[in-house]
Amino acid sequence: MSTTTEAITRLQNYPADTPACVIIWLPDDIKTQARQNNLSVSDELAADILELLFAHHDCNYGITWDHINAELSNYRDHEGLKPLDGRVKA
Repeated sequence: MSTTTEAITRLQNYPADTPACVIIWLPDDIKTQARQNNLSVSDELAADILELLFAHHDCNYGITWDHINAELSNYRDHEGLKPLDGRVKA
């Protein structure tokens, strides 16, 4: 996984009008999806989830919202991630 600084540095090696296909997932994406699932995720946990998504993704399929939801569910079920309202959903 890289950081935004690393991505910017790499892209600066190319002319600004170079065609590119760039897909970026950021911690805010993880945190927004967590909120939609009534979960609270810290910046650190969002970064950890991004790292796991990157390490385990299948390059034929990329990373999707389904993958993000699966990681959030895994953390909820196995790491004790708590709902925003404190209630555990059945």
